[in-house]
Amino acid sequence: MKIWKLVLVGVLAAAAMPATAEEVVLKFATTNAPQSRLVSTNLKPFAQRITDDSKGLIKVETYDGQSIANQANHLDRTLADVIQIGWGLTSTFGGKFPRSDAGALPFVSDDSESASVAFWRVYKKGLLDAEYSDIHPLILSYLTQAGLHMRKPAKTLDNLEGYKLVASGWATGQAITKLGAAPLTIPLNEMYEAISRGTADGATVSWTSFNPFKLAEVTSYHVEAALGTAPAFVYMAKKKYASYPADVRAVLDRHAGEAEARRFGAWWDNEKNTGRADVIARNDAGRQIVQLTPAQAENWKKRTAVIQEEWAKGVPDGAKVLAAYKAELANVKAGK
Repeated sequence: MKIWKLVLVGVLAAAAMPATAEEVVLKFATTNAPQSRLVSTNLKPFAQRITDDSKGLIKVETYDGQSIANQANHLDRTLADVIQIGWGLTSTFGGKFPRSDAGALPFVSDDSESASVAFWRVYKKGLLDAEYSDIHPLILSYLTQAGLHMRKPAKTLDNLEGYKLVASGWATGQAITKLGAAPLTIPLNEMYEAISRGTADGATVSWTSFNPFKLAEVTSYHVEAALGTAPAFVYMAKKKYASYPADVRAVLDRHAGEAEARRFGAWWDNEKNTGRADVIARNDAGRQIVQLTPAQAENWKKRTAVIQEEWAKGVPDGAKVLAAYKAELANVKAGK
């Protein structure tokens, strides 16, 4: 009788144990400096929320800088299980995520929050499946749109011919070209010196770049427009995600999806507003922040419209994806 009681106690104790006996450790490569605001106020808190919510099931360890992965290899490192969560720009991996550029094109979107939510919805519709066949996204997001920031006022905004401008990405490079300027492919950490020396007349970047790269010191003329942005993602390898027990996946699912895309996009919008406000607060003599007139905005949109047309023709299912993206973006902005 005592033996049966001991067996019963053992069975009940086993049943009370969580499905995951050992804590799952997830290595998360942030690929940015630990003191950067992206890491300190966004990626690290995201990792901590997962750890705290799991109540001992999961521990997300963040690895900052390039100690374990960088922007060029984080995808390979994730798929090889060197790291379990990656972060970065999809545009880094040329040709793998072409459909994901839909919301990054010039004058398609104007804020990161709604753009990011629309991005996630298009993904959930299955229109991006060909690009994410081996990837399980936790967050999909578009960074904030780039404006035009120059050393000196442009002679005219009708045509930017003669100016050399640092392009922050493929989309902005296309926009610069269509507006008449010459795009320069210069690493963002070299923008300051290029503009300071006059190698570049300015750059097409977001206000989010101003504090990290001290661009307010070398630019004084700012034209606010939607000249393009870049898609980004926080993700896992699909096989790795699927290998975890249901309780672990449930925790991860609570920190993924549309709500996280919205949060991430809102964070970027706040960073943009902060960067802009900090520049204004400098109260520098001669600084100008310019809004395009309706006529100028229409001119820029017409001259860059071909970028959307060429993209839709050149990307598999491009026209379908772009139409779906614009429809979802309109729904988000309408509160649907």
